[in-house]
Amino acid sequence: MTTSIGDKVDRERTRRVLKHASHNQKDHGNWADGVTLKPSHKTKAFQTWNSDDFRNFDHVKSYIEGRAKKEGGSWAFSSVFGFVDIVRADSPSKIPDDYVSLSGSNNKHYTNGKWREFSEAKKIREQNRGLILKHKGPGDHPSGTPQSTHGRGGRKSSTKDIKEATERQGGLTIRTMSGERPERGFSVAIPGHEREIPRPEVSREEIGLYIRDNWSTLQPKGFFLGTWKNTAKNIVVLDVAKVMDAKDYTQAFDAAVKFGRGHGEAAIYDLLNFEEIALDDESVAAYREGLTS
Repeated sequence: MTTSIGDKVDRERTRRVLKHASHNQKDHGNWADGVTLKPSHKTKAFQTWNSDDFRNFDHVKSYIEGRAKKEGGSWAFSSVFGFVDIVRADSPSKIPDDYVSLSGSNNKHYTNGKWREFSEAKKIREQNRGLILKHKGPGDHPSGTPQSTHGRGGRKSSTKDIKEATERQGGLTIRTMSGERPERGFSVAIPGHEREIPRPEVSREEIGLYIRDNWSTLQPKGFFLGTWKNTAKNIVVLDVAKVMDAKDYTQAFDAAVKFGRGHGEAAIYDLLNFEEIALDDESVAAYREGLTS
């Protein structure tokens, strides 16, 4: 008897389903439906999976509808040469831009029991951006009342507070989304985001403009706005930094060194001990020994 390619594919699919039948369905897919999902990305805002086990777009939509009934949220998918990516977010406005910008009849999101056009999600995004841009970006109201740098009002991380802290302390590291100011950890600057203010003082407007220009980079967890006064050059420097911290401070140090070297940085900064550490082998070895002794 001749075996067709289709027979081989069906048998392989069956073996794959049986092999993984005992896995956790929420993380890896609905095995009874013959789908093997591979987790690819997870944040507080959204999670994504991918798979090549879907038969067609109707199969993908049916699968999403089943998951959405149990888990809620907003769902979307994309497909390239039969390889399907699925994303789940808390709301349409949090679905990543690369899904929103896709074209085609299946470029929709599933929310509250309905498939909807992405124009709705785009509208929500624009409304949110409007809050930020209402006063020409994160910054202060025209009346002078401090506005939160994430655009929702309040004093936790207002541009006024950032300016005053920079002048008083010579600089600070702050999470613009919450006002958090870490007191420990290793700060590593992100290349391509440094901005020099050619004066010994920075204005609130300049801080607000910088935050708006770097908004997408400052949003993810672990990324902070950094300011510091370079007295030697008589300037103020604004940048975006990633802060590495861990219960074991040497682990945080090693992670920061690896991250800094991987991004071509010359030094990192210890927020706990107020020290800059050059990333050459000798300096790193000496500092690590000091942490462990």
